[in-house]
Amino acid sequence: MDPITHQTTKRERREQRKVAWREERQSAVYQQKVRRIGLWAVVFVVVIGGVWLLSKTTSNNGKPGAVVPSVNEITADDWTTGNQSAAVTLVEYSDFQCPACGAYYPTVKKVTQDFSNTVRFVYRNYPLKSIHPNAESAAWAAGAAGRQGKFWEMHDLLFDRQKQWEGSLSTKGTFHDYAVELGLNGDQFDKDYDSSVVRDKVATDVASGNAARIAGTPSFFLNGVQISPAPNYTEFSTLINDQLNKKN
Repeated sequence: MDPITHQTTKRERREQRKVAWREERQSAVYQQKVRRIGLWAVVFVVVIGGVWLLSKTTSNNGKPGAVVPSVNEITADDWTTGNQSAAVTLVEYSDFQCPACGAYYPTVKKVTQDFSNTVRFVYRNYPLKSIHPNAESAAWAAGAAGRQGKFWEMHDLLFDRQKQWEGSLSTKGTFHDYAVELGLNGDQFDKDYDSSVVRDKVATDVASGNAARIAGTPSFFLNGVQISPAPNYTEFSTLINDQLNKKN
C-alpha cells in the first residue's frame, strides 16, 4: 500500500472519530437542554397553579361558593354602626395590634360619633400576622363579642388597651377577661372565639382587603374611593362633609 495513502486514511479516521465525538457531545448537550427546559416548564406550571390556587383560597376563604364582598358591597355580616341607610359609607380595613391603627382610633371614634346620623361606618379586619402576631386573635375576640351584640365595645377596649396585650404570649385568657368585663357570657364567648363562623368572617375580611389591593393598615374608603387622611379630625370631617354635600 502506498504510504501516503495509508497516512491519509489514518488521518481521515481520526477526523471521523472527532466528528462522531462532537456529534455525540452536541446530542448530549441538546438532550440536557431539553430536559432542563422540560423541568423548568413543569416548575413554572406548578408555581402558577399554586399561585392561582392560593388566590382562589384567599379570595373565597377556601370554601366553594363563599362570597367576598367588594369595598362597595356592605353585607349583613359586616360590622357596621351609624346610619344604615346613609348615602355615605366609610369603610376601614384595620389591625387591632397595628400602632398606626391605634393612632387613628381616637379620631375615627370621634368622627363615627359626630356623623352617626349621616354616615354608615364599616369595620373590616386586616390582621398583619407576620408582624403583629396577636392581631388575628384580637380580631376573633371582637368577632366573638359581636356574636353577643358588643362588637364595638370590644373594638374600643382592644384599642384602648393595645399596649397591655400586644406583647402577650397567650391572649385568649386576657380577651376572655375583657369579655366578662363587658358583661358577656364567658363560656359563650370562648365557644364563639374558637368557632369557624368568627374565624371565617375574619378571613373573608382579609380576602376583601386583598381584592381591594390595600397596601397596609389602616386603609379607608369613602363611598368606594380610597382616601388617605392624616389622623386628625379636621381632615376626616372635611372629606366626609364634601361627600355629604355632593350627595345633597
